[in-house]
Amino acid sequence: MKFECAIVFYNTLCSESTVLQTLSNFDSTKIRLHVLDNSTQIDCVEKNIIYCCNTNLHYINMKGNRGLAKAYNEVARLLDKGSWLILFDQDTTIPATYLLQLEKSILAHSDIRIHVPIVIAQNRCISPAIAKGHRIVAKKEFVPGIYKDISAINSGTAIHYSVFKEIGYYCEQIFLDYLDHYFLREYRMRGYNIAVFACVLQQSFSDQDHTSLESTMKRFEIYLHDFHIYCMDSSSGKLYYFVKILCRRIKLCFVYHNIVFLMIKNSFGDKAEGEKYGK
Repeated sequence: MKFECAIVFYNTLCSESTVLQTLSNFDSTKIRLHVLDNSTQIDCVEKNIIYCCNTNLHYINMKGNRGLAKAYNEVARLLDKGSWLILFDQDTTIPATYLLQLEKSILAHSDIRIHVPIVIAQNRCISPAIAKGHRIVAKKEFVPGIYKDISAINSGTAIHYSVFKEIGYYCEQIFLDYLDHYFLREYRMRGYNIAVFACVLQQSFSDQDHTSLESTMKRFEIYLHDFHIYCMDSSSGKLYYFVKILCRRIKLCFVYHNIVFLMIKNSFGDKAEGEKYGK
């Protein structure tokens, strides 16, 4: 099996990445590492270029933060016949047994073309999750096996090259949020199953860290845009969008004691792709 592994970085030094350190210990005859750099800080970009050159990593400068979809698609379009694309976030902790467990899952379920691990954040299972229409419902735990109606986050997901040939690439209209769930929904709609394999990853989410009003406002604007695209394919999806966004607005108003979140409009799509909309 041949694995192409894509890691997206945003204003983070590759030299300090525990993800790269872990993956560099994997069998280099089976896995090739691709660094997709969405960084907007010039000093960070320059250091990452030097690091990747010295460590023989395939480096792709995205020339600004152009979103996850465009970064993932850069590698997806390079896939050879029979190869797999593995995605990782820069803030994921990967166990040393990841590749071994993935290979076991692929061999045991050769007809399944997407395999996902179990991902834990803050002591709770965040992926996979049950997909109920547009709703993504978390479960306390998942048993490895084959599932029909589940979704998962990008990090740790392995996708066979044939999925992109049949379904298409990641939706580049979506900048960040629900990109994974949108893609897996397209996959499930064609009647395909997803394999959950026996490997647990640890994930940290910056989305849960409300550090400043300004950054949270920008982050919410991205969420409005992306979630709108995810939900606009049906009447039930539109209703779900309205209800969930209203609840999110009210929650953020209470967190920051500021009603500004009630007035933010979905205008992200009208602005140029760029650095001030970073994660």
